[in-house]
Amino acid sequence: MDVPREFARVDGFRCPPEFWAAFGYTGQQRHVGLWWERSGDEASFCDGEYTVVGAEWAAYLTLVDHPRNWPLLDMDAELGDSDTEATHMLVLDREDPGAAWVAPREAAERWLHEQAWPEGRAKPDDLEFLEGKAELTPELIKAALNHAFSRLHGTKRFESVKDLMRDQVVKLAALQKALDRG
Repeated sequence: MDVPREFARVDGFRCPPEFWAAFGYTGQQRHVGLWWERSGDEASFCDGEYTVVGAEWAAYLTLVDHPRNWPLLDMDAELGDSDTEATHMLVLDREDPGAAWVAPREAAERWLHEQAWPEGRAKPDDLEFLEGKAELTPELIKAALNHAFSRLHGTKRFESVKDLMRDQVVKLAALQKALDRG
C-alpha cells in the first residue's frame, strides 16, 4: 500500500523495533500512527483496526524526544501535547525502522483504516457477547474489559497489566539503548 503524497517524509527519523514492545503495541498492522492526546494527556496510536488512547507514554516520549529524532519533527505539524490538540500523526512503518511520515490526522486515520480493512475484509464485532444483555453489571463490564484487553495484548486476564508494568522498565531501557546506538 503506497503512502499518500500528502504525507511528509521525516528523513533521518529512526524507530527501532524495540519501540513497539515498550510502547505496548501488539497489533499486526504494518503502519501505525502516533500522537499525544490532549484530553487525558496520553500517548495514543491508531493502526486502522484499533485506536488506543493511553499507550505507554514513556516509550512515546523516549522516541520522539530522543536527540536524534526530535529536531526532525520541528515542522508545521502538531503531534499534540498536554495543552494542544493533535492535528497530525507521526506514521511509522514497522517493517522499516527508518520510514516515518507526518500526516494530517484525518487523512492518516482514513489511510490506516484502509490498510486494516481492505475491501472485502469483514469487521469483527468485539463485543458480540454483550448482544441481548439487558443490564451492564460489574461482572459484565469486567468481562468486556478482559475481552478487549485480550484482543490487544494476547492475554485473557485484565489483571496481567501488573505483569506488563513490571516489564516496562526493561523494555524502556532496551529502547533507549537501541536509539543511542543508532
